[in-house]
Amino acid sequence: MRLMTIEEVVHRDKDGNILWSIDNLHNQFHTQGQEFILKAVFAGSSGVTIPTTYYVGLDNRPVVNQADILANISGEPTTFGYVRQTLSSQTGFGAVFDMSNWKIITASLIFIAIGGSWGPVKNAFLTTGSGSQGFLISTVPLPNVKTINSGETFSFKINLALGN
Repeated sequence: MRLMTIEEVVHRDKDGNILWSIDNLHNQFHTQGQEFILKAVFAGSSGVTIPTTYYVGLDNRPVVNQADILANISGEPTTFGYVRQTLSSQTGFGAVFDMSNWKIITASLIFIAIGGSWGPVKNAFLTTGSGSQGFLISTVPLPNVKTINSGETFSFKINLALGN
């Protein structure tokens, strides 16, 4: 099943030149993500609260599995300006109707390496938590392992839609 598509990934050098880009990468929809969405939408207050903030992060798990949880995240950068990018549940998503389907679109999320490099990174993930607690909703494996050097940016534009 698919939930998250990265519409575009752009890796730029410190001068803004494109080093690498790719479009339309699809996710692994995690079991925890399915639980979170179904409980939030259909089961009300059954232990799930819609957070005020969602988080997008980068990591280097060699294999992404449907059963992964936040504790499985490995190789997430921790230095040189890396922070999970935030999306407000109130204002971070825009709903659009596109060719008979609804989807949610984010603005570009930009990761910037400052004072050193981080990586390798192989995956982008969506979660409800800023640390190791919360629901790991989905992960998009990148086709190539990347290292982001000081001054470089790595940006994503994400859409979320229900479908296979």
